[in-house]
Amino acid sequence: MTYISFLILSIFVTWYLLRPLFATEVLGGGEVVSDRESLLDQKERCLQVLKDLELDFSLKKISESDYTTMKGSLQRELGSVLSRLKA
Repeated sequence: MTYISFLILSIFVTWYLLRPLFATEVLGGGEVVSDRESLLDQKERCLQVLKDLELDFSLKKISESDYTTMKGSLQRELGSVLSRLKA
């Protein structure tokens, strides 16, 4: 059961983080979203996924090893986004 939960959560997190790379960055009125806005959105998504992950761990929905692995991955992604925002 833990492996299935980990697999589903991993797929969701990967899709959630990579979705902006494949999405069209034009808003309804034809306004193009800047790279900075896109990075800020990605930062917010990473932070929200981290909060959700911490909640799932506190509710014992995922194991400590899964939590550590996923948290590390999300923190690296967030670090990458933050470094691109500073550049």
